[in-house]
Amino acid sequence: MNVEPAATRISAPHGSAIGSGSIPASKRFGGRFWLTVAGVVVALGVLAGVVNSRSLVERWLGSREAGGTYHVVKRGTLSVTLQEEGELKPVRTTEIKVGVPGDVTIQYIVEESTYVRAGDLLVRLSARDLADRIETERIELQSVTSALEEARNNLAIVEADNRTKLSKAQTDLRIAELDLEKYDKGDFEQARRQIEINRKQTEIELERRQDDLVKNERLREREFVSQSVIDEIRAQIEKAELTIQKFDLDLRILAEYDRTMNLLRRETTLRTAQEELEQEKKRGENRLLAAQTRVNEQEQKVRLRQDRLARLEEQLRNTEIRAPVDGLVQYGDSGGMFRWGGNRIAVGERVGEGQVLMTLPDTTSMKAVTRVHETDRHKIREGLRCLVRVPAVPGTTLTGRLTKIAQFADSGRSWWNPELKEHETEIALDPTDAPLSPGDTALIEVLIEEVPNVLTVPVQAVHVRGAKRYVFVRRGAVEPVEIQTGRSSSTLIEVTSGLKEGDGVLLAPGEELLAKLPAAREGALAAQPRPKGPRRAGGAAPSTQRAAATQSTDTAPAATQPTSTQQVPTQPDEDEDDQTESGDE
Repeated sequence: MNVEPAATRISAPHGSAIGSGSIPASKRFGGRFWLTVAGVVVALGVLAGVVNSRSLVERWLGSREAGGTYHVVKRGTLSVTLQEEGELKPVRTTEIKVGVPGDVTIQYIVEESTYVRAGDLLVRLSARDLADRIETERIELQSVTSALEEARNNLAIVEADNRTKLSKAQTDLRIAELDLEKYDKGDFEQARRQIEINRKQTEIELERRQDDLVKNERLREREFVSQSVIDEIRAQIEKAELTIQKFDLDLRILAEYDRTMNLLRRETTLRTAQEELEQEKKRGENRLLAAQTRVNEQEQKVRLRQDRLARLEEQLRNTEIRAPVDGLVQYGDSGGMFRWGGNRIAVGERVGEGQVLMTLPDTTSMKAVTRVHETDRHKIREGLRCLVRVPAVPGTTLTGRLTKIAQFADSGRSWWNPELKEHETEIALDPTDAPLSPGDTALIEVLIEEVPNVLTVPVQAVHVRGAKRYVFVRRGAVEPVEIQTGRSSSTLIEVTSGLKEGDGVLLAPGEELLAKLPAAREGALAAQPRPKGPRRAGGAAPSTQRAAATQSTDTAPAATQPTSTQQVPTQPDEDEDDQTESGDE
């Protein structure tokens, strides 16, 4: 507690009778005595007021070593937390987008913040040319459908013609094969054997005529026959011999010439039939391919027209948008074009395809979304418990668990600070009946660690010179003491060496005390760099506030910059109120 400093307690002059009850003043000095006493009292009162006012000013400035507020160092549990600011978002959100191409006009739209049921009409859009385009597309579909039917009929004709021509070519080939085989194994043998038979008959006839010649020559000797008979027989024999020679020649011609020529002729016919068959197959395949390609082209045109017609009909249906789920209507995209100069969502306004007209957030399951600076990324992990306070719902503290940390830092707000790198982080909130709304500000406290039985001091009591940290401790006189620090929260910092339990640490030293801090050594490590981030709706980024409470960039001598290490006081936690006391006991 604070008590009046000793310098402000003023005693009466030595020998004064003020407050003495031994001798009545009126009997000793009379009226002049009372006038003198009154003057002394007034003078003393003025002097006491001046001294007391000077003491208050000096104590406010922190220039008196014996004055000020102290923190008593005690052991306790340090709650290491990370405080960030974010916003509430639903875990599941249904977006309602424009599904009609081109510029369309809103004819009707349900009012924002209206609770709708699944199937309720949300938006009606005007698309004047859709009906005309649908009718034109139907006419085109009929045309390509007729062309498809014609192509299919032509394909059937080509297939039948291919079968006929292929069958004829196969028949011609078979005939050529049979003709070759017939001549080689039939006609040739038949002709050869016929010549051999005729020759044999001629040989038999020759032998008979020779016998007749012998017999008739004997009869001629007896003159039973005339010479003319003998001559005739001899003529017949000669004829028979010539006939035999002819048959021999026929056999040689048949074997050496006729057979070769007939075989060559028939083999050529066979090869021609084979080639004709192969060519007919290829011609048939080409005709069939062309006909099938025509059918495929027409089928593709039909499908394209059908798809286009279906899309147009779907777009016509999309001019009336109904709620797919129950939900509360929220216009536009909370972070998109509607907030930064996009089209206004209202009746009569033009909107484009893909534009988000409204969202239907599912507020039964909410999450808090924030961005953690890259210097704090290593402190947190998924699964940590979190406390979330929502200013829109005062007096309520929500609980949740950290469920997602972006693996890569992004520079989504680099337009604000090019060096800013942050990780998007999500906290799934536990079920609650609190009336939460998407977009509400969320003050998030991530419970990183509970460190038991450690010495702590308020962060505003720590002063930095280069790489060293100091506190002002009352040990007889108030003097700076170098300390080693460890983990910290938003209000307290762990002291690992330099202090002991029961030490009194001055919270707000004045200029005279700050001048006692040693200057940072030339080339010594300066204060740790502060995380850089954009200012948020209540001041600097939480990580920047924490850094500002524990660090200083002052590396100049204390005499030249006596107030550079004065820290911004941070309001202590409620459970630390019993650890402070006044300057003098």
